[in-house]
Amino acid sequence: MGRKLDISKRDEIAQRAVTLLKERGPHRLSMSELARALEMKRSTLYWYFGNMEAIFEWTLRSVLEQLAHASAQRLIGAEHPIDALFQFALAVDDFFKDRADTLVFLFQLWSASGGTGPELAVEISSEYFLPRRQMAIAMIESGIEASLVAPCDPAALVHFVSAFIDGLLVQRIADPEHLPALHDFLWKHVLEPLKLQPT
Repeated sequence: MGRKLDISKRDEIAQRAVTLLKERGPHRLSMSELARALEMKRSTLYWYFGNMEAIFEWTLRSVLEQLAHASAQRLIGAEHPIDALFQFALAVDDFFKDRADTLVFLFQLWSASGGTGPELAVEISSEYFLPRRQMAIAMIESGIEASLVAPCDPAALVHFVSAFIDGLLVQRIADPEHLPALHDFLWKHVLEPLKLQPT
């Protein structure tokens, strides 16, 4: 019978590793150097995290779990389907408002992990976003049936807002000053015209 992975120990090591990687820069530490900096045997670090990509995966999952909690709180009370869709976009952007450094770090860590392709990041992000997109599409479809939402392509609308959110994340790093104007444009010119009735 194989050795069982201690999840709480793994989380503790990951948190310490992420702190060190943020301080020193993920490109400046190899796994061996990271083990030394963490004052642990290299074999112990490799047992919990076989490579930098595993640390990236843990970090991204951790950030998405925090985002899930924050966005769920933001959606409380948003009863109209259009309001809920808008609030979700705002929730994602607000979550990263004081965490722009986290976004930059995720890009850096992904690159330091070998950056073999976006597949892992897309796969992990899809686990989080895909069910929410499907739920939003169903919500918009129900809103159309109840005459709360103007006739439209629900999937196209939700995917448009998803692409908008992705763009906001880049803007959060590159040009955060103009984000309120982008929020306003999304509401006034895309979402509000589709809102037929308040609830």
